[in-house]
Amino acid sequence: MKINISRLIFFILTYFFIRNSAYTQIDSAALNQINFEANKYKYILETIYQNYIDSINIKDVSDNAFKKLLNSLDPQSVYYSKEEYDMLQSQNEGEAEGIGVDIVPLHDTLTIIYIAKNSPADSVGLKPGDKVLFINGKSAIGMTASEANDLIKGEAGTQVSLIIKRDPNSSVLNEYKIVRGEYNIPSVSAAFLFNNTDIAYILINRFSQKSDSEFAYALRTLKREGMRRLIIDLRGNPGGFLDQVLE
Repeated sequence: MKINISRLIFFILTYFFIRNSAYTQIDSAALNQINFEANKYKYILETIYQNYIDSINIKDVSDNAFKKLLNSLDPQSVYYSKEEYDMLQSQNEGEAEGIGVDIVPLHDTLTIIYIAKNSPADSVGLKPGDKVLFINGKSAIGMTASEANDLIKGEAGTQVSLIIKRDPNSSVLNEYKIVRGEYNIPSVSAAFLFNNTDIAYILINRFSQKSDSEFAYALRTLKREGMRRLIIDLRGNPGGFLDQVLE
């Protein structure tokens, strides 16, 4: 990847200017309170580490604390760990390596909420709503999404085993052995005309590096099919690359 050195230097200088300006705008009373609360958090971590009956993962505990902190501000303030940020960047680039699922914990049980089309997970028949009970023989009950993703992700060509429960009224469990691979993550996940109308519908689930070209392709196709009016659905879209939004 080629880097424009002058632009990079400009961004670095701008960052430090904004950062230093932000610090000068904090009055001494607020700064003292921030330092006090930071030291309090440090003391709590040390106390837990020394006295808690079981061992703890300081990074996971801190990540959870940071998530709660930002989520308490407003729905748009979100903390990403390094692993989650790397995954988000990969998704925004429109390509990823793994099995192609999004998982969230619901009532202490990991649940698949999204499967990328033509991904390894899609190829073996996994479905949204499937409950993940074991990953590579390890119980997934009580796992965080980050912990599960650490076990599920891996290099293309390697295999991961998932024990899945699909029917909530049945005790039947199924094992899926999935070979990890590369797959595309489309940002335009639906584009069609409503029956017997000239109204088209396009669903954009994220703004990745390919969003503009995907949207343009969908638009051309729908125009040929008779589109005169258009609904663009951005519900649940977490954002992405600003240039793609503008395009």
